[in-house]
Amino acid sequence: MAAALRVWFYFLPILIVVTISLVYFLPKLINGVSDIDAESLMWVGMILGVNIVLAPVVGIPDAVLMGVNQGYKSTLSQSAWLIASALAMAGVAYVGFGVIGVATVFTTMALFNGITVLLMAFRGVQWFGYEPAQKGEVRSFFNFSGWVLLWTVVERGLLSLELILLGALFGPGEVTQYTFTSFVVQFGAGVALLTGSAVTPGLGRLVGMNEKRSVEKAITLFRELMFFVMVVLASGMILFNELFVTAWVGEKVYMGFFENSIIALLLIQLIHVRSESQLQDLSLDIRNKVIAGLAVTFLSVVGCLFLTQFISLAASDVLLIVFVSRLPLNIYLPKLVNRFHQLSGASIRSLVSGCVVLLGVLVISKQLMGVHIWVVVASSLVCFLMVLWSTFFLLLSSSSRDRLLSLVRRKVEAR
Repeated sequence: MAAALRVWFYFLPILIVVTISLVYFLPKLINGVSDIDAESLMWVGMILGVNIVLAPVVGIPDAVLMGVNQGYKSTLSQSAWLIASALAMAGVAYVGFGVIGVATVFTTMALFNGITVLLMAFRGVQWFGYEPAQKGEVRSFFNFSGWVLLWTVVERGLLSLELILLGALFGPGEVTQYTFTSFVVQFGAGVALLTGSAVTPGLGRLVGMNEKRSVEKAITLFRELMFFVMVVLASGMILFNELFVTAWVGEKVYMGFFENSIIALLLIQLIHVRSESQLQDLSLDIRNKVIAGLAVTFLSVVGCLFLTQFISLAASDVLLIVFVSRLPLNIYLPKLVNRFHQLSGASIRSLVSGCVVLLGVLVISKQLMGVHIWVVVASSLVCFLMVLWSTFFLLLSSSSRDRLLSLVRRKVEAR
């Protein structure tokens, strides 16, 4: 812990300078912002900047719990505070506190989660505490943490690049529409990340014990489970997101069927990248994935800026460009994982089955446009239940289904 705190202290001046710079230039990154809105944006930036600066510190006890195979504790805490954060942000936005209120809720809930996990670490790990670190420990931790910091930047880009590009090219109107339309993406990506975080500590133990056969089975189960989660979440977003956004803030802020479909694909892409990234972290050699992540982020920005010189881009075009430019990362990361663990490629059957399910959901959702709302709700519910049933058998192998049902059965019996 001491080495981590010292490294954070070394990075603190850089974090502060970067945060202040982002806050200062934030209004200039969004096209057509008024002076009043610019002031609000800077307040939002300052509030969220506190979260950026403190995030590495509050993440230390979380990493400790993961390292001693008690990651389920931090996962439960993050899940609870994630749900509380989503509900609180929805409530704050509904009563009219605006983006400043939403940003305040986000940062406050993140701090509450950090305090909760810290208390869990003190109670669950006897040796957890502060002791002076040796120079060699700090140097080793610093070398690794530099790449970790860069990957954190890449992840932030994966989460917010579309928002930045839409703001820079179109202005606050498109940003507002995208923010509310993609709200479910942030929640779904968080749930998927927590799912992966709950599994990887056990995988790390198997890797450390050199249990190659067990590692192969665990990674196969992990990938099948994550693909199942991706397809289910994306299907739910395609079927219900218009109803959700319209009921929440009105149909004017809903981007449209085509844009919503692309955002659902971006959700799948984001979950896949982050889950494969978690698997690749087990190698403790993250330099290649960081370089690849920076490259595709740069490609997304350059692609949008280059095309704007020749054609008039729509919001959907920007989303498509971001999606296509990130595809190499979806191919490269699994190859890194397979190379390290000496695994074969992904199942073509599962990939085709997932695509067929999503295509079917898209067709049904398109046919429901303009129909009476209660018909849409009922039909969407039936379709979603069919998605759950079909993906459970199509995307999960028999052994994975048995292990998953056995795990659920044990949890139920334990209660």
